[in-house]
Order: sequence, then C-alpha cells, then structure tokens
Amino acid sequence: APSHAAWCARVLACSRGRAGSSPRVAATTSSAFPGASERTGRRPRSVRSHAAWRAPRRASRVSRAAGTDIVLSDTCDEDDEECKIFEIGPDGRLAEPLEAAIPGDYYSLLQLDFDASDKEVKSQYRQLQKWCHPDIAGEAGTEVCIILNEAYDTLMDAKEREVYDRDLKELQQLANMAAASGGGDFKPYTGQPLSTFCGSDPSGDQRAVFVNESACIGCRQCNHSAPNTFMMEDDWGRARAFQQWADDEEDINIAIESCPVDCIYFVKQRNLPILEYAMQRCERASVGVMNGGGVRVGDPFDVANSMIKKGEEARARLGMDPAGAMEGAAATGKVGARIRDAFLKLDEKVRGRWSAYDRARESISGTFDSMDESDIEEKFDANKSFFDFD
Repeated sequence: APSHAAWCARVLACSRGRAGSSPRVAATTSSAFPGASERTGRRPRSVRSHAAWRAPRRASRVSRAAGTDIVLSDTCDEDDEECKIFEIGPDGRLAEPLEAAIPGDYYSLLQLDFDASDKEVKSQYRQLQKWCHPDIAGEAGTEVCIILNEAYDTLMDAKEREVYDRDLKELQQLANMAAASGGGDFKPYTGQPLSTFCGSDPSGDQRAVFVNESACIGCRQCNHSAPNTFMMEDDWGRARAFQQWADDEEDINIAIESCPVDCIYFVKQRNLPILEYAMQRCERASVGVMNGGGVRVGDPFDVANSMIKKGEEARARLGMDPAGAMEGAAATGKVGARIRDAFLKLDEKVRGRWSAYDRARESISGTFDSMDESDIEEKFDANKSFFDFD
C-alpha cells in the first residue's frame, strides 16, 4: 500500500491535470490552483462550501416530505397585514376562522368522525405519525406524536372509547349551549379550579370560598368587604370568588356573614374545581324574577353530585373503577388544551395537512397553494372531521 505522503502527492498531481488524473477531481479543484485551467484546458468552476451546496437540496427535500410547498407571496414584516393573520395575537389566539379550525379532541386530531372504525383509526394514526414525525416536522412534532399515541390507545380500546365519547359529547353540548346563550367563556372541566389561589388556608383545613351565583342577588356586600376575593361578573351582575385567600380571613368571614341570602360558602379545596365547573351549567334568572317567587334556579351542588354519580355509574357499567370518574373527565377536558398547544408549535406547512385548517386558511388568504390531492391517499377522507369548518 502506498504511504500517506505518496497518496497526497498522487492527489496533488491529479488536481494539476497530470497523467493519470481524474477529470472529476481536476474539474472540482482546478479553481483552487492558479493557472490550472490553462494546464487542463477546462473552464474554472467556483468552489462552494458543503453547507451552501446542500442548502437548496435539503430545503426541497424537506418541502416534499412535509407536503406541497406553501409559500407566502412576500416576506413578513411589521406592515404586512396578510402575514399577521397567521400569527398568534396578544390574546394567545389565532384569527378566526383559523382558531376554530384547530383540532380540539382525539377525533378532530385524527380527522375522524365518532363512528370511525378501528381500521380508519389505525390508518389515520399511521399517516399523521408520518407527517408529524420529528424527522419531518422537526422537534415541534414531538408533542403531537405523543398525543397521537394517546389518541390511538384510547380509541382502539372499546371501554376507554365509550367513556371518552360520553365525556366529550357532554363537554361539546355544554360549550354549544354556553355559546348560544352568549356565555362564550365556558371552560371545560380539567380538575383544576377556575379561581386563582393567591395564598393558602391559614387554618390548615384546605378550605376554599365558593359563591352560588344562582342564588346571589347582586348586593355587592361581599365585594366591598373582600374586594380581592370577590368580583361582580358581567353577564348577570352576580358575585363570584375569582381569587382564593387574597384577603385576610377576617375580611372573608365578614363578607360571608354579610350576605343577605347566604349564598357564600367555605368548601373543601378538592371539591372547588367541580363546583366551579357545575356553576357554569346552572340556569340563572334575573333578580326581579327571583324576588317575585315561583322560579326555580340551578343548584351547583346538585349538578356536581349528579355529574359524579353519572360518571361513576358509567364506569361501573363497563367494569371500570368508579373512583376514577372525575379523573377521567378531567383528562378529557385537558386534552383539548394540550392538542391546541402542540398543534400551534407545528410549522404552517404541516398544519395544512389538517383539512379543516387548510380550508380555513384558504378562505382568508389567496397566498397559499392548496394541497396536492395526489399526496392524499384514498383512505384519507378530508371531509371526515368532527369539528368540520364548513
């Protein structure tokens, strides 16, 4: 075998176009040696770095892997209103209708209907895992892939799917009712309180303050006594405990004792989340109608107990642990927020793989090319999305 020095000499000779040289080596290295073009009779070629040579090829390959190229007509700047449409606003939301097209549950994430078969679930799961794999979508796809695994495990298990469907349908029904009545701030049950804890119970008993807004007459006494704990909500003008232990215990006790209708309570901290959620479901009536008598308003304690009982019965009927009813409902409520956060981390090109989001995007901007239908397999029905944009 030739020595290293001999090998280096041979390579140098080849680059200078001597006998036995390789045309390929001479062509690619001639510009590195002055006068090489005169000796070899070849036209000098510019030498590009490896990164510069790879950049356009890498970009085109990633574009093909992620789907059809989606290119903005101009670069985004501060004055480009069209680009700002696709940015998250100060309220943490996208512009409508993009926000409404973001998946919010396992079915819309997999672009399936409630009656989707196991075969359809498996097919969509595999396709989306390819689109969102970190090798294709980058690190932003990691969380989506994790949630896709959870969705697959839930929807492929008959018992888990039945419980999930029940919780999901109830949440969607309540959200629609809240939207129809103007209460657009409806919050799903997540097992976490809606009010903010600013401190802890000084007695050590793990208590929290709760207001039965259905019975409140809006006298504002509690708000005057403990303004950092109680506020007056806008829709009905009723008191609401929006912060916990933001006032001294003495001020909170004064507020409770000054209530003329006894609608403020100390409750166990672990029961606060479901009571605050149940309060959203309770019917209310104006104070004038309530004072007239003969009107029945909702009781959040009854609603909470009924919710727990139904959840336990459903799980017991399926041979599951009834004690996990509230944990299961909380998980169903949390998953929507998790899917949203993970979806917004994806690149805009990858988001376009979701049919509802793609149609919403096309409806507000003509700067995006529609998806290439040939990229979509026949088994993928773009119209089978539970939260269909149309």
